[in-house]
Order: sequence, then C-alpha cells, then structure tokens
Amino acid sequence: MAFELQEAFGAEYLSDAGCGYNAIERAWPALMVRERCRVPFAPAKHILLSAFFTHHQSANSSFSYRKPGKTPIDSARVDRWLATAIKKRADAAIQRKKIVTVKSLLEDTGKWQIFRHHRASFPLTLEQIATFKKSEASQRKTGGREAHAKKLLAIQEGRQKPFVYTYRSHNRSSSTAKSANTPPSPLEE
Repeated sequence: MAFELQEAFGAEYLSDAGCGYNAIERAWPALMVRERCRVPFAPAKHILLSAFFTHHQSANSSFSYRKPGKTPIDSARVDRWLATAIKKRADAAIQRKKIVTVKSLLEDTGKWQIFRHHRASFPLTLEQIATFKKSEASQRKTGGREAHAKKLLAIQEGRQKPFVYTYRSHNRSSSTAKSANTPPSPLEE
C-alpha cells in the first residue's frame, strides 16, 4: 500500500507536503491502517490516505501486514541446513585435529540461540551433534573419545583412582577454625 500511495502521488509531492517516507517498512500509510497504533498523524496524512483510497487504489490489490512479534521459523528447513553445516564443520575440525565445543560449532553457523531455545525441533542436528561428541574433535567427553575411554578403562581395572572433585572455601581462616572443631570429612582425608 505504501508503494502504491507513493506511486500515485509521487515521492516529491509527498515530501513537499511533509508526508514523505524513505523506508517503506516504516511508512506512515502502513502505520495508519494498523489497529492500536498510538502515533498521532497530521491531518494532511489523513486527507492523502482518504484520497488514495477513493481515487487511486487499484481494484485488484489486497493489503495485509504481518502482526508484530516473533517470526515463526521453518524448523524442518533450518534443521536440514543446520545438520549439514554442523557435519561440515565437525569434519573440518576432525581433519585439522582440533578440539572444539558443540557451542562453538553452532555459534559458527549463527544458529546457536535458535538451537538453544528449540532443541527438540532439530532432530537431524541432534543426531549430528551426538556423532560429533563421540569423535576425537569433541571437547565434551561422552565416553567416545579415545583418551577419555582409556581413563575410564584404567579406573575400572584399578590402575587409576576415580575422579574426585573437592570444593575449597574462599575464606581460609573460617575453614581452619571449622576444621579444628569438627572431625575431617571423608573427602578431606
């Protein structure tokens, strides 16, 4: 509609009347016909729009606009594209023998936020990520990497102690006072 109105009156005439617009996306004719638009419009704009509807509008035009808000995504199409992109980047990391994270692979594609919020909508991508996690290039150790598998085997056979993580207090003076009064925990022994 904004295009037709500009063609009907001419951009120069609209500009001289103080009703011009350069960006069609933010054109006042489109804003005027929307529901609940709280922008006040000059009387000249109302007169121009009324004249356009009365005299200049082509008979076969139908005007509509997309409601404000999030644009729905075609998850099947994005899933196919993203799965291909992940496979390509994962294969490149494996060839370079570079260890990378899944997040960095997805950030390289520019689709990390979409994937993060709509994981369940991307089954092909999830398959590619599961395959990548088992490769030598994955930083995340899911048991598929050879080095991590060797460590797990050594723990099973008793050649290596299991991984035990202890958390230390930031305030050493309170932890020493506490340890003097209480018996040591099994992790501290």
